Amino acid sequence: MNGENASKSSLEEKWSVRAVAWNTILESLSLGENLYIWGASGTGKTLLIKDSFLAGSLPYTYINCVEFLAFASLFKRIKIAYFEKIGIENIRTNDPHKIALYLKDSAYQNPFYYVILDKAHKLLSIDVLIIQRLQEFVKLAQRNIRFVIITESFAEELFIHPDTIDRDFTPVKVFLEEYGSSQLSYILRRQYSYGSSESYKNFFDIVSKILFPYTSKIFHFKAAFNKAYELYLSLESSHPHEKLVTIVARELGNIEASLFQKFRCQKEYQHGLSVEAQILIVSGFICSKNPPRLDSILLKGKRKTEKRRANSILLKGKRKTEKRRARQEYSENLMPERFSLQRLQSVAYNDFIVLIKNIIIK
Repeated sequence: MNGENASKSSLEEKWSVRAVAWNTILESLSLGENLYIWGASGTGKTLLIKDSFLAGSLPYTYINCVEFLAFASLFKRIKIAYFEKIGIENIRTNDPHKIALYLKDSAYQNPFYYVILDKAHKLLSIDVLIIQRLQEFVKLAQRNIRFVIITESFAEELFIHPDTIDRDFTPVKVFLEEYGSSQLSYILRRQYSYGSSESYKNFFDIVSKILFPYTSKIFHFKAAFNKAYELYLSLESSHPHEKLVTIVARELGNIEASLFQKFRCQKEYQHGLSVEAQILIVSGFICSKNPPRLDSILLKGKRKTEKRRANSILLKGKRKTEKRRARQEYSENLMPERFSLQRLQSVAYNDFIVLIKNIIIK
């Protein structure tokens, strides 16, 4: 008994970074409720729910839905696991209706039993009514079977019928947001407990600066620690901090490059154009509309010329809408002008365009 309490307390300490989700899941499991958990990959959904069952000592079957392409194969897997766990004599048929009637008329024990359907969005993309069909089976069989549905994004089709009729599936919903810096630091320190606290903090800061622009997923940070943490500790006493930063960055170069490539592909998919192409379009627009003599004013923030100051004085007495209309009319009447490739390059690599690039990336 003391061992179980110690194990549960250690799990509670482990998931203190997800305290709200942890307590919600434990309470729901104790009440025998269905659960729906969603969040981006790398947020700890699967590990959290497995540890919750470990803490509650509840029977369950874990199923990765990627392995199944149809309801029949999924149901067969659930049937075999359930019969084995509860100690029911297996029957040959895999027909849900016949099995439900068999279980309904049987005198076998009927404890709460959970089925974890991980990556359920893969199945929902094939058959949107899979969960409802499982629910109908449970209702007909009158068994205490409950489901934990795990997806990467919120699956609205679980709850709303295509004909706008609500579906009879009301699980407790738990959303896991991506880890923050302090949460990642806490999780990784539990695993990489060697080295002084200061050394760990310095190394984590270096890794964060390299990876955080692209990812906050725990497995990426673990890969970075596995690759460079011990090397950092071995060189810390003999190298200055600046040199250590360079060494760690070199060691993590492959990870950073792969993340950058994936990140860039995602942005190209979202916008239809790469960031570089968008920058060239913006630069070309500026070159065609903005006279060359005003490039330095627009891009480098120099003081107004006398002519622009005079124009601003003329517009000073007008209302904002009139000013906006006047500027818009001027811009519309301004015909695009030719510009040289050299000018396009100078605009594209200007500090102002770098600022626009950061906005596009964000």
